[in-house]
Amino acid sequence: MRVPLIIAFLLFVLASCSPKTYVFVGNEHRFGDLSDGLPDLDSTATTYYEGGSIKFEGKYAVTLDKQLSNIKAGEWKQYYENGQLKSEGNYKISSYLNCCVSGACREYYSYKDGLWKYYSEKGILEYEVEFKPDKLHVNTNCEGGDSVTFGIVKTIPLKYKGTLTPDNIFELQKVVLEEEVGYLTYTPLNGELYITFEPKK
Repeated sequence: MRVPLIIAFLLFVLASCSPKTYVFVGNEHRFGDLSDGLPDLDSTATTYYEGGSIKFEGKYAVTLDKQLSNIKAGEWKQYYENGQLKSEGNYKISSYLNCCVSGACREYYSYKDGLWKYYSEKGILEYEVEFKPDKLHVNTNCEGGDSVTFGIVKTIPLKYKGTLTPDNIFELQKVVLEEEVGYLTYTPLNGELYITFEPKK
């Protein structure tokens, strides 16, 4: 009598334990721990205008296997061609799940975070805006897409009313990443993150 009860109990336990499904995600931790939005490794870079003046100064994320990426991370400054500071602020990194040729993979991108300052060509501070991380939806090659974090300007400071328009905010929230053959533009709008590609000319 004991043996059938033990067998029945074991069968019940085995039947009630559902198997866990694990999905391998390629390049899951490509930049290390991103819980703070910053990569474990980065490299400082400076880009110049054709005339020789500085265009951009900032850091790019470096993968754990020491490969330089095009993902902006940390403090960045952009300059006008006349040498005056155009904008300054910080980028953070996040990712979303995509369905790639070899299976599930992570796609990484930058977004603006915290206080950003924008200047005129004469070096005068025009406005300061706060980018706050928000959850958006992005369509991917995977059914249902994914949820992403992206920096959004939620309020326009009253002192800039009339000078800083919703159209300006729409443009400021965009993030452009330069690829080898073109440009990826990340545009937040109505709870969605739209990603477009423009080839280099």
